[in-house]
Amino acid sequence: RLHNAVARERLFARLDRERAARAAICVVGPPGAGKTTLVASWLDARSIKGLWYQVDAADAALSTFFYYLGEGARPFLRKGQRPLPVLTPEYLQDIAGFSRRFFRDLFALLPEGVCLVLDNYQEVPAESRFHHLVAEALLEVPPTACLVVVSRRDPPNCYARLIANDNVAFFDWDDLRLTREESAAMLALRGQFNASEVTRLHTASGGWAAGLTLLLEGHRRHDAPTPDPSAEREALFQYFAVLIFEQVPDATRRFLLITALVPQVPLSLARELTGESAAGTILDDLYERHLFTHRRAGAEPTYWYHALFREFLCAQGEQVLSVDERSAYRRRAARLLEARGHVEDAFTLFQAAEDWDAIARLAERHAPDLLAQGRGQVLREWILALPPARLERDAWLRYWLGISKLPIDQRDAREHLQAAYTLSVGSGNRHGQALAAAGVLDSYYFEWADFAPIRLWVERLEPLMAEDLFADAPARELKLYASMLIGIIYGVPTHPMLRPCVQRVAEMLDENLDANSKLHAATFLLAYTNLSGELALGQDVVRRAEPLLAAGGITPLNELWWCLRLGHHHTMRGDYAEVHRALDHVRDVATTHGLSGLRSPALLIRSYELVAACMQHDEPTAHR
Repeated sequence: RLHNAVARERLFARLDRERAARAAICVVGPPGAGKTTLVASWLDARSIKGLWYQVDAADAALSTFFYYLGEGARPFLRKGQRPLPVLTPEYLQDIAGFSRRFFRDLFALLPEGVCLVLDNYQEVPAESRFHHLVAEALLEVPPTACLVVVSRRDPPNCYARLIANDNVAFFDWDDLRLTREESAAMLALRGQFNASEVTRLHTASGGWAAGLTLLLEGHRRHDAPTPDPSAEREALFQYFAVLIFEQVPDATRRFLLITALVPQVPLSLARELTGESAAGTILDDLYERHLFTHRRAGAEPTYWYHALFREFLCAQGEQVLSVDERSAYRRRAARLLEARGHVEDAFTLFQAAEDWDAIARLAERHAPDLLAQGRGQVLREWILALPPARLERDAWLRYWLGISKLPIDQRDAREHLQAAYTLSVGSGNRHGQALAAAGVLDSYYFEWADFAPIRLWVERLEPLMAEDLFADAPARELKLYASMLIGIIYGVPTHPMLRPCVQRVAEMLDENLDANSKLHAATFLLAYTNLSGELALGQDVVRRAEPLLAAGGITPLNELWWCLRLGHHHTMRGDYAEVHRALDHVRDVATTHGLSGLRSPALLIRSYELVAACMQHDEPTAHR
């Protein structure tokens, strides 16, 4: 949202030229240099369609970055189009490939001539792989489009090759510094100033847009000079104090100190956290006067302070608010943010307050959603932020840590799941025992190596199955029966629970459950029919699974495993054309989504191909 922005035509003209000639533009300068306003006002003046993404530290978790960037692109989806993929664990062995495909699909989805803006780019640490992926994404920017990076620091070293090849244009502090004419235009929007006053204010600010705003406020209140923008942090803090903090009532000062503890502040949260009924008036006044306060429109406005202003307020808060007060406000703000769905900010505040129990609850509550969004990395970071002693004694945290690692490292996942099972036995938690045992069975299946230990875990799960633990949680009940079925197939094929598991999984495919959960169970059921030779049941499973695939939203790993089992099913039926069609689809999925290196599917593809070839040309050999 622009507020009385001055049109900087000298820079607009250069932005036009660079946009036509290069894939990317980097706008780099100190805080308050007017970087964001420049880019936003240029897009507005030229009527350029844009997708604006505000980077923050959480984007170092790549799954978070791709998830929210995909969410930002949703308004551009046309009817019937699939949303952009999330970075689910199966992509992690080839993140660079996933990133290239993601950006290629993103720009194909966005309007022609679009600008993708990554604002606050400096918030992700320079050593993060995030920067490598964004740099490589420049190769996917179409000639009519452009990527604009807005940052307080120069691009990391991974951009060196792109810069050398002249693929990136730079606007730095020397470019961004206000000319006298631009300072005059800014001042004209805020009052009447004669030529000498304009010259004095422009010279004192050194062309720093934020410094000019500070000067103007000082001019209004004290007619006092403002320091050079390169002054030390302490001097700048003093001016924040003189020009803003000391000019407001005590109640407003306290309001600012409390709200500065929160990275972003929805208006209702500001009211609830501080008890200040005039919260909207205070924040709007700061925003309208350009006093280092930003606002984003939405169902309700959300505010956040400029990084330097927030740093100043937090420093003041350390002198005014006790440690216990700051901790209490952070914990309450975190609870309010979580209730509004801002779980990443809630985690940051709980961590700052060292509220480990709250982090544990946060992880347990949101684990299913994070995993469904492909954000297992975020879940692991939350759990591993806890003190080791806290993690070691918590069965549910060990369980979710194991489940998050199941697609990428089955052995490590199994260690956590076995620990979760042992802890659950010690506490008498039957639900935890059952889910952990089911996870261990899955780990052996997906590792596709040594099936011998499966028998032990089938024996441990069997008595828990008889207790009907999840009658009120059908998704978990389906998971339990499907895992028990796959454990019996590969570990104890004569087990008396085989038929009950087959029957229950088949029944639950008709229930209104998540499509990925149902396809996962259908894959295990089809594995059973392939081995048992019950081809009629297999055909029924295939018929019921087809709508799940057609509806979309199936993860690539789920689709790949299903198609592998489908290929085996067609092998058993002797339909070799369908065998090769299924395996070709497996290869397409693996290639498109960078899954070609997965060991287990590669072995199965080769096995099915050999079986199909033998059955086509030499039936006795196939029987042997």
